[in-house]
Amino acid sequence: MLRLFQLCLLLGVYVVSPAVLSHDVNMATFQVRYVESQGWVYEVMTPLYNLDRSLHMTHPDAPDADFDSVAYKESVVAYIKQGFDMSVSDAQAAPDSGDLAVSLGRGRIKLDNHLSVLLFEIKGMPTDVSKLAFHISSMTEYRPAKNVFRVIHGEHIQRYWLTPGNHYAGAITLL
Repeated sequence: MLRLFQLCLLLGVYVVSPAVLSHDVNMATFQVRYVESQGWVYEVMTPLYNLDRSLHMTHPDAPDADFDSVAYKESVVAYIKQGFDMSVSDAQAAPDSGDLAVSLGRGRIKLDNHLSVLLFEIKGMPTDVSKLAFHISSMTEYRPAKNVFRVIHGEHIQRYWLTPGNHYAGAITLL
């Protein structure tokens, strides 16, 4: 009887395990979204393992992962900020005015093994954007990584896969 129970338990774990392992530690989501009360924000969502591995591949001297370490959090923020390069076209500006370079400002960080979230204000971003050109080099150090860039404005969501083939860069025209 005990043998049958062990066999059933093993079979149950085998059947359920693909659902448990469906969260991909190599996935990172980068999104630019418009928040009515705050304006445009940049949000990075990824498991801490992915973030820490990428940080240490480019900065081997970075502090070890520690939820309470100010030095570690500062290293993570600096890593994400250096990997952000974006310019935008202001829909309200004259056609010959050119693109605006934007940068990341103040932010919030929540480190978690399952999902770490970094949220930054985007400085210099006009309210009415017609086009975004971007190069996101964060989280590109590990080749099996799956990175997606999203722009969310109201009900409109546009996705762009960041891959070695497109050099982790692209452009999105907003509606």
